[in-house]
Amino acid sequence: MGYRGAAWATFWAYLVSAVIIYYYSQKFYPIRYEWKKIISLGLILVSVFLLINILTKNIELQLRFIVRLFALLFYIVAPFFFGIFGAKEKEFLFSLTKKAFRRK
Repeated sequence: MGYRGAAWATFWAYLVSAVIIYYYSQKFYPIRYEWKKIISLGLILVSVFLLINILTKNIELQLRFIVRLFALLFYIVAPFFFGIFGAKEKEFLFSLTKKAFRRK
């Protein structure tokens, strides 16, 4: 299996570790996660990833870069258009961007 086997073993080890840590941390300090939003973002990410890998399989490097850049921009903007982020979250994100681009 080589390096791919090592990569898969690492992935599964971290996944199992994350599940165990989540389980025990919820027992002692419960946090109510917004699973609907987390799963929605994950589905968008996986969908964009699979679509881009299919579309850019046999094209030039420069065009592949441009298509993938647009896919990244789509992933950043998609939660706003699909209603995944609420009004408070949008306001918070816009305030962060204002702070980041403000001149000192």
